[in-house]
Amino acid sequence: MVTGGEDELKPCPFCGGQGEVSKKHEGATFWAYCRTNSCVVLPDWPYRATAVDAWNTRAPSPEVEAAVRHGEQLQAEAEAARDRAITAKNECRINLREAEADIVAARAEVEELHAKVEEARGAFRAVLVERDAEIKRGRTAERERDELQAKLAEAQRYAEGWQQQATAAEAQRDASAAVIGELCEVLGSAKSELRNHERYETGGTCHAVLTAIDEIDAALANARKVKL
Repeated sequence: MVTGGEDELKPCPFCGGQGEVSKKHEGATFWAYCRTNSCVVLPDWPYRATAVDAWNTRAPSPEVEAAVRHGEQLQAEAEAARDRAITAKNECRINLREAEADIVAARAEVEELHAKVEEARGAFRAVLVERDAEIKRGRTAERERDELQAKLAEAQRYAEGWQQQATAAEAQRDASAAVIGELCEVLGSAKSELRNHERYETGGTCHAVLTAIDEIDAALANARKVKL
C-alpha cells in the first residue's frame, strides 16, 4: 500500500480527523479514508487526484448525517450535563459554605448552652449547700427545742413539787391554826376559872398564872397572824 501526500486533504467532515489517500498494490486504483476514526472510506479511484477531489468534495450519506446529528445532540447533551454539573458543583460549594456557617453558629449555640448548663449546675450546687446548711440549722434548732422542752418539763416537775409542798404547808398551817384555836379556847376557859379563884386567894398564885396565860395567849395570837 502506497500512501499519498496528506497536505492537500481536508479534515474529515464528521470527526475532524486526518484524511489519507492510499494506492493498492494489487491494482492501479486509489482510495481515500479517515485515518483517525475510519469514519468514511472512498475506494477504487483511477487517479490519486480524483481520489483527493472525491474526498474533499464528497457529500455525507443520510446515515452519516444522522450519525453526525446524533453526535451533535450527544455533544449538546454532554455540554448541558457539564453545565448542570458545574451549576450543581457551584450550588454544592454554596451549600457547603452555608453548612459551614451553620456549623459555626451551631457550635456557638452549643458553647452558649454549655455555659448556661454550667451556670445552672453552679446555682444548683449553691442551692444544695444552702439546703444542707438549713438542714443543719434545723437539726440544731430541733436539739435546742428538745433541750428547752426537757428544761420546761424539769421546771414543771419542780413547780409541781413546790405546789405539793405549798399544799402540805397550807394544810399544816390550817392544822396549826386549829390547834392554836383550841389552845386559845382552853386558855380562855382556864383564865375564867383562875379569875374566879383569884377572888378568894390571898397568896397571889392565881395572879401569876393569869399573867403567864396572858403571855401565852399573846404569843398564840402572834403565831395565828403569822400562819394567816
